[in-house]
Amino acid sequence: MPRRPTPTHLARPARRAPSLPASPLQAPLPAALVAVLLVPLLSIGLAPAALAGPPAEPAKARPAKAKPAKPAPAIAETRPAPDPTVTDGALLIAGKPLSDGSKLRRYRNADYRQYARKMNWTWDWFDKRTLAPLRAWLTEQLPGPHPKTVFYPFSGPDILNAVTFFPDAETYLLFGLEKVGRIPGDLGGTSPAEFATSMAALRESLDHIIGLNFFRTASMRVEVGAEPHNGVAALIAFFLTHTGHTVVGARYITLDAQGRPQTARRSKWVKAVQMTFRRDDDPSGTLRTVYYFRGDISDHAWADNSGVQALVERQGPMATFLKAASYLMYEPAFDDIRATVLARSAIIVEESSGVPYHHLVAEGWDLALYGVYEGPIEVFEGKCQPDLAAAIEAHGKGRLPFSFGYSHLPGRSHMIIARRPANRPIEAPVFDDNPRVGTRTHCDEAGKQTVERKD
Repeated sequence: MPRRPTPTHLARPARRAPSLPASPLQAPLPAALVAVLLVPLLSIGLAPAALAGPPAEPAKARPAKAKPAKPAPAIAETRPAPDPTVTDGALLIAGKPLSDGSKLRRYRNADYRQYARKMNWTWDWFDKRTLAPLRAWLTEQLPGPHPKTVFYPFSGPDILNAVTFFPDAETYLLFGLEKVGRIPGDLGGTSPAEFATSMAALRESLDHIIGLNFFRTASMRVEVGAEPHNGVAALIAFFLTHTGHTVVGARYITLDAQGRPQTARRSKWVKAVQMTFRRDDDPSGTLRTVYYFRGDISDHAWADNSGVQALVERQGPMATFLKAASYLMYEPAFDDIRATVLARSAIIVEESSGVPYHHLVAEGWDLALYGVYEGPIEVFEGKCQPDLAAAIEAHGKGRLPFSFGYSHLPGRSHMIIARRPANRPIEAPVFDDNPRVGTRTHCDEAGKQTVERKD
């Protein structure tokens, strides 16, 4: 029986993590989904930090009883205090000069300086080859204003695309499976030689996005966080610093039942980080915040996490970004996260691995289609969308001058920009809270799409 999220003041702790009710998204994945992760998946950019491939539902699977969302109670957001050591730590990770008198200068040994030279040269090349044409295209095709919150399920560490597509947002919510690692500047017990080893591991992780413009999802889970200083927090700091931002503060967190971040001590149990930053070209000096939550976002884990639900509810309309999302929202096990996207987004930017195209059509979203659709890559061959292929052929707005999604070749990608219809208010999503119930979108060998209901 579908249900709405439990009101935050009545919220029950997540069933799967009774010992850590305030920690975000810690439930284990279904075994069938974990198995798919063993397949090396190619994904553009910083691919989904989440799970593997298959199962979702059609527009009919989402009950029509959703009502306009009530404004969430006002709660003062807490943030990490500004910390010059965190700022210098982010500069150190990015290979940038440190502030005068920085206590972190001792970490700039010969191995580190070699890392810094290589990363700065490689980033300049990547920015000219990939980011510059993307920014120019976005100026023409995705002008603002946009919601102040970016919602990015299956993101992993990919703050890069989030701030590139939505540079004026003030809150970014990222979700993945990679380890948090240490926040910038948290170098306690780390020698210069050990830090240089971590930076070498960080560079190996970055080679996929900067050198090849894709991540191998399966290997990413192994590489990211393999060393103390090459986890998600370090990657976020690297990308923010190289995209014209200054990291101001960072802390490990948990969420209480009202979605308020609480400072946590660094430990292997920490599943979330909060980082604040400013845009260097913003004269207002607006302080922006990125959250990263590590864990499962399939139905039980997502619907039952009262803290995350309260945080999302408080954001109001959101801009949702979906890229290289492993087609998970085609499956019943991920229809609650899909319901959240459809109910709470004012705009969705995605490609075919996100919300199936037929859901957007059925709900009357204003759609702009770009690029070319050549079907899914081989590992996702059952996820073709002939309706999307026909729509792009008939109404597409031209090729993309950059790669996007699983096709890492420029000119071979596609993009969907969906804007919420004016007559459909932001809603409270309806959850079935059951990974086996819902609808599944898939294709047979002949390329015929089927949407089947699973009860």
